[in-house]
Formats: sequence, structure tokens, C-alpha cells
Amino acid sequence: TMLLSVGLVSATDANQEGFVCPKTGGVMKINFSMPADQIGIPAYALHYNHTFYEPSLEPLMHATDEVGVYVPALATSWEYAEDKSYLDFTLREGVIFHDGSEFNAEVAKWNFEIYMDAGSPAYRAVDSVEVIGDYAIRLHLNSWDATLINDISRGSAMISQEAYEANGHDW
Repeated sequence: TMLLSVGLVSATDANQEGFVCPKTGGVMKINFSMPADQIGIPAYALHYNHTFYEPSLEPLMHATDEVGVYVPALATSWEYAEDKSYLDFTLREGVIFHDGSEFNAEVAKWNFEIYMDAGSPAYRAVDSVEVIGDYAIRLHLNSWDATLINDISRGSAMISQEAYEANGHDW
């Protein structure tokens, strides 16, 4: 069982009979038959480990139950070039990580480069990532991949670059 604390509720309180989560927070329990492996860097999380990091990390967008329909999360919009040579993302402003650092285009680029360096098959069509504004990035594509948007919706959880650099890979 993995316990994620949301708000100011202790695990002891949450496990008491009759406990009711307050509207401002609570505890989410995830029962899973296997322990988590490396989950701090989503690009290196294997197999089922997304189950452990998904409740606490946001992707650029979310897939819906309707095929081909995605809703914004850390990206507010996205658009392919007419010739499909690149894909632009406009990023949400005002997002702050748990450590107080800001989510912006430089951090999104850094995260995408981790996915690419990890050899994630989801990013096989991405040649490079370019910052085109404080809250805008461009994925330069080496080929058309009809699954890229879907892959990004399922594999673009962003982490704090500042926390990673301060604490290291194994943290």
C-alpha cells in the first residue's frame, strides 16, 4: 500500500474508524500487489510504476475516454505545423512545483530531453525541443507519428528541474 498525504491529514487520523476526509485534503490509498521501483523520474519508471507517480505529477494534457480528444493540463494548447514538421505547446503560466520552483518552457524542455535521453519510444519522432517563449516550446519532428499526441498525453509528467539538480538522480 502506498499512502499519499494530501493536505494536513496524518495517516494515523485517516486510518481511524469513521474518519471523513476534509474538503481541503485527505489521504489517497493505492493498493497494488507490487512495490514501486524508481518513480522519481517518470521517463525511467517501468511497467506499472506510473500507477505510483500519476496521482502527484501532471502531464501536458490528459486523454479522455473519447478517441482523439485531449484536455489541457500543464499545456493550455498545442498545434502542429501545417507540414507536420513541428508541434508547438503553449504552457500554463503560474504553475509552481512542490519545492517552490516555477514550471516554464525551460523546465518543460529539460523534462522532454530526459524522456528523449531515456530512449522513450513515445518520443522517437522528436528530433529536438526548442524554447520559443517563456511559456512555449516546439518539438521538432524527424517524421510524422500519428500516435505522438496520445503518447504525450500519457507520458509527459513533469518534475522540478530545480529539485532534481539539488538532490540528484537517486533522490
